[in-house]
Amino acid sequence: MALILFLVIVLFKFFWVVNRFLLQKTEKGFHKFATYVRYSTEDGKHITYELHKYIQSKTLMISEHVHEFHWSGTCDPIITSSLQEFIEFNRTPKGEYDKAIFRFKTPLAYNDFAIVQLRMELDDSDNKSEPYCEQSIKEPLQLINFRIELRHIEKHPDAKILRKRMGVSFSEFEIIGFVKFDTNTRSYEHSQFNPNVGYAYRIQWEKT
Repeated sequence: MALILFLVIVLFKFFWVVNRFLLQKTEKGFHKFATYVRYSTEDGKHITYELHKYIQSKTLMISEHVHEFHWSGTCDPIITSSLQEFIEFNRTPKGEYDKAIFRFKTPLAYNDFAIVQLRMELDDSDNKSEPYCEQSIKEPLQLINFRIELRHIEKHPDAKILRKRMGVSFSEFEIIGFVKFDTNTRSYEHSQFNPNVGYAYRIQWEKT
């Protein structure tokens, strides 16, 4: 009996060490290959924000996914997912990222691939939100794709593509490009390939 208990302890310690080693090689236990962002509104007041992340597990087991974000509007988002189970939304103190927690229907083992999908229904009836979408790059990523659909307008000035270094005091956004408004689809779309780690990327347009 003592031998069995000893072997269980050794096995547990082995998995704990391996898991710690694997986690050190990633930001949160997984690699992220691409992120697709879609912001869509029919009237400028009610917004649908949808996100797809393509990830690969790099730890022994992942059962939950925490999405950190900042919604600049005053009303809490209504959050759902078609692929994961939405658990809870945590609003954090001002200046910190809010968190939405999702549970995988089947936990991811080491090297498993998954698509994380989430959808937020956003109410901006009081016109308090800021007109931008942003993604922070904390580890290598091959692609960020932004698509901004403003169905209620026919034409609009160019949107700005911005970036700034994260974790640096007084760091400001710099303009790295512009995107024209597509009058046929009433949208902006921009793909940023191999964005630099340690930067936040943003697409920003004029408020309607």
